[in-house]
Amino acid sequence: MPVVKNDFIDWLRLKLKNREVNFIENNKGYKESAVLIPIIERRGNLNIIFTQRTNDLPHHKGQISFPGGKVEKRDKDFVDTVLRETEEEIGIKRDFVDILGRLDDELTLVSNFIIHPFVGFLNNVVDFKINKREVQTIIEVPLEFFLDIGDDPQHYDIPYENSIINTKAYKYGDNLIWGATCRIMAKFIRIIKEHDEPL
Repeated sequence: MPVVKNDFIDWLRLKLKNREVNFIENNKGYKESAVLIPIIERRGNLNIIFTQRTNDLPHHKGQISFPGGKVEKRDKDFVDTVLRETEEEIGIKRDFVDILGRLDDELTLVSNFIIHPFVGFLNNVVDFKINKREVQTIIEVPLEFFLDIGDDPQHYDIPYENSIINTKAYKYGDNLIWGATCRIMAKFIRIIKEHDEPL
């Protein structure tokens, strides 16, 4: 059955508000970033928005990720980082992003970033304006696709820096969603599937 908006967004907002977030204490000098898991309604179904990064970026070249980026001193808080980066990368102004809640922090295994993930619903958004210096393309994946697979995706061989690594990933068409993005998405799906009533 397709995932439709109905009361799901309100249910998800409440669920995220009432759960305890696992924070990573930054006592080792990690860099910090914040990302948005953007949910958008398309013809009655809910999709998740991803970006494919360009090969010109210093970290995670060409990988599929969520909109977001490094926390800057001018940012008031992590939500401010998320909203600023989402507008910079895919052209969605902050007034159109309804932040539903926060997920557990995630640590990148190579670049040593603590990622602070937030979930947001995109209101009245039809088109995106991508920053071509940072984003190759936008990928929309039905939330139902992730719910069908669950929080334990298969392993795939993935080219990475002149080698092949075998790791868990969500495969949507020719797109492999792996690394920290995969781990964040799996945790998000685990939270949603704890109760199936709103779906």
